[in-house]
Amino acid sequence: MPIWMRHQDAAAYLGVSVWTLAHMRVRGDGPAFYRLGPRLIAYRKEDIETWLQSRRCSTMRDPMPGPVPPASLERTLPELEETAV
Repeated sequence: MPIWMRHQDAAAYLGVSVWTLAHMRVRGDGPAFYRLGPRLIAYRKEDIETWLQSRRCSTMRDPMPGPVPPASLERTLPELEETAV
């Protein structure tokens, strides 16, 4: 049975801000998530652990794992831009 986390709890578990986790969702370079409603986002702990393992590096010279998002995705959430200003 999966252990579910709200986006606030997932952000705390990862040690990042809620804003950072939301930005990762927009870019597509964060852990898998579930959209359960228009404003309800949830994460499975197993998906977060899998994503963390995929980010494992041996040295700083290792390439950054994960997809490189297109630049057009950088500006798709106006509410994120407003809070960043």
